[in-house]
Amino acid sequence: MNEFFRELRDRVRRTMSGDDAELRRLARAAFERQGRASPLERILVAATGLSAGAIALALATTSLLGLALAALILYLVLTRVFGFDLRLDPATLFQAMGIPQPERG
Repeated sequence: MNEFFRELRDRVRRTMSGDDAELRRLARAAFERQGRASPLERILVAATGLSAGAIALALATTSLLGLALAALILYLVLTRVFGFDLRLDPATLFQAMGIPQPERG
């Protein structure tokens, strides 16, 4: 199995016209304190990092919205189709979790 991945890595390197030494040099130079990287190189590395962060945030937001939509669909199916009496008020939810509720006077 290791041989397969070794061959795959070699094919990818040949396809990408060389190894990634130049990319590693660029990234290392941008983060060094000696300042061997040009301002343009530093900006490019920073923009790449920011775009990766933006993509991660977009994926997280999309996942959360998908989870909320799935919960809404499940709630509608359970209440409308199967006729379960589900109440989403806080008193019912916290009571089910075993958290005592304050007395109302």
